[in-house]
Amino acid sequence: MADPAPVCVAKPTDAQDLEKPHTSSGPSGKSTPSHHAGSDWATNARNPLNWSSARRWTIIVVLAITNFVAAMTTAYEPGLDQILRDFHAQGKDSLGALSISIYTLGYCIGPLIVAPVSEIYGRIWLLRVAYFVFPLTLVGCGASRSIGAFIAFRAIMGFAGIVFLLLGAAIVPDIMPKERRGISMGAMLTGAGLSLGPIMGGYIVERTTWRWIFWACAITFALLAAVGCYILTETYSPVLQKRAEQRGSDSETGAQAPSATPQDNLPVSSPFKRLIAILKGPWVRPAQILIQSPIVLLFAIYTTVTQGYLLLVFATLGLVYQAHYHFSPGASGLAYLGLAVGLTISQFTLGHLSDKYIARMARLHGAHKPEHRLPPLLIGALIIPVSLLAYGWGTHTHWIVPILASALFAIGYMCTYLPVMMYLIDTYPQYSASAVAACTVLRSICSAILPLAADPLYRRLGYDWGNSLLALIALVFFPCTVILAKYGERIRLRFEPNLEGI
Repeated sequence: MADPAPVCVAKPTDAQDLEKPHTSSGPSGKSTPSHHAGSDWATNARNPLNWSSARRWTIIVVLAITNFVAAMTTAYEPGLDQILRDFHAQGKDSLGALSISIYTLGYCIGPLIVAPVSEIYGRIWLLRVAYFVFPLTLVGCGASRSIGAFIAFRAIMGFAGIVFLLLGAAIVPDIMPKERRGISMGAMLTGAGLSLGPIMGGYIVERTTWRWIFWACAITFALLAAVGCYILTETYSPVLQKRAEQRGSDSETGAQAPSATPQDNLPVSSPFKRLIAILKGPWVRPAQILIQSPIVLLFAIYTTVTQGYLLLVFATLGLVYQAHYHFSPGASGLAYLGLAVGLTISQFTLGHLSDKYIARMARLHGAHKPEHRLPPLLIGALIIPVSLLAYGWGTHTHWIVPILASALFAIGYMCTYLPVMMYLIDTYPQYSASAVAACTVLRSICSAILPLAADPLYRRLGYDWGNSLLALIALVFFPCTVILAKYGERIRLRFEPNLEGI
């Protein structure tokens, strides 16, 4: 049997979902509609957009819980002092910060591999590998006997963790129509897990060893992995469409349809070219989106700053309550409740309101534009500097003030992060993994480095003036958000990356 046809799709234009009938070459060499699965793919029952609501929301819920539990690995932060003491690294705060930020190393490199490969092989293969690797790294962290081994397992954990975060976002446009993507994308975010993890970890550290933080997460994640591998299935339309066409073609000729393999989905014919495609894919499409689309680059730069600030707040909040307010490790974990409440409420509220807003704009203007996702960006750009000032100077007042400031910061952060993610998947629905990866890589590189500056920054300036400096930098970016919100459509249409054939 001839090699399968390319699993390629036309370049997305004006952010429209590509659900057009597939065409294939007929005997004359002309492009003719396929009579197997492609000609009516938009209405085909195998199309993930046509699956039942229960099936689609089950996938969203499983992936949301996966991201939540994966984010709970931040639970060890209240026990960081105990970890450094056990590894004879007391006083080396930079190592403690490195153990936190090293997780984002996987976010720096992983998207360049995960995104393009998921658009060649499909989503499910990568998810299953990550479900296997992630709990193993948790066990490795819990069993570590040196700070080097601990940091190494944390780095590997980041490579597995980015699969869930990146493909969770990519699967949203795979299975959800535009008017449901906001609430679905909000569910995928990990804010609540990031902030609730330290609360759980603080009490575990008080009652037993910090190692049980990782072992408890490993047990939980292993059970979740079994559920995820059983329930989740392929959602990427080009892969599913190609498999359906193969089945139809084989049934017409009387041949038995072969089982689908990842190699069947590669967009090139010879084994050598298939290998080149795998080696080439990890950087071409995400890099091309980042380089050829100025608006994606601007979003990446701005969200780099806000993501770095979020990690700074996470890295310092527990220490502030132990050093300034003399809270125990368990009680200092409760300081993250402000972040938990702010992130949880804003991610679901903002997603729901965004869906309602774009539906209203579509009725008024007759079309949906990705820029309709951006108005909350302006609100977040103002909230972030205000909340940083309140957090920094609030350390001189009652202990409740930094908690309230962190809740306000969480709302501001979500108002900048979620609209950008929704914008990307609406603009590049077929290449959503690569679009999110392009933004994630740059953001994660800086986010991995910035927390290392927390200790020298606050040692020299203190939390008050240190956060004042960060607030000033955040305020400088406000005009950029105005430009993005006002002229975003013009910039997007003027600089459209050519993704066809990659």
